[in-house]
Amino acid sequence: MAKRRNTSELRGQAISLFLSGMSLADIAAALSVSLRTLTRWRQGDAAAGASWDEQRSKSATWSPEALLARIRELIGQVLSDRSRAPEQVADIVAKLTATEGRLAEGIGNIGKILDSLKVFSDWAAGHLSDERRAQIIQDFEAFMDHLRDKAEGTEA
Repeated sequence: MAKRRNTSELRGQAISLFLSGMSLADIAAALSVSLRTLTRWRQGDAAAGASWDEQRSKSATWSPEALLARIRELIGQVLSDRSRAPEQVADIVAKLTATEGRLAEGIGNIGKILDSLKVFSDWAAGHLSDERRAQIIQDFEAFMDHLRDKAEGTEA
């Protein structure tokens, strides 16, 4: 007898993968769930006020790695099947453009963060002792190590 899978767990995984930028077709393949089932879950949640699409559009916190993976996925879709209808290619190009826009927004945000750090650094140079500035640098380096570990999945 086949082992029965936990539907609520699968649905949660499907939502997480969708919010991370995966297409429904890729999620169906990854979770061994039919595309029809995923579509039914997605529509049911939307009717209940928990739209996957709205959640994804609000989730502007995609990591650069996830955005680049999405760009590679979309380019791969175009290159893997050159017999696609022009409408399908246009849809993929629109998704690619939107993804690249999110990546550009993220890069712009990084620039703003760096500008803010420069302003703080200039202020600290005139207002804090050398000892205090050294402590802040040490604390900031520890925080950067924490972020790096978190991004690599090696966080303790």
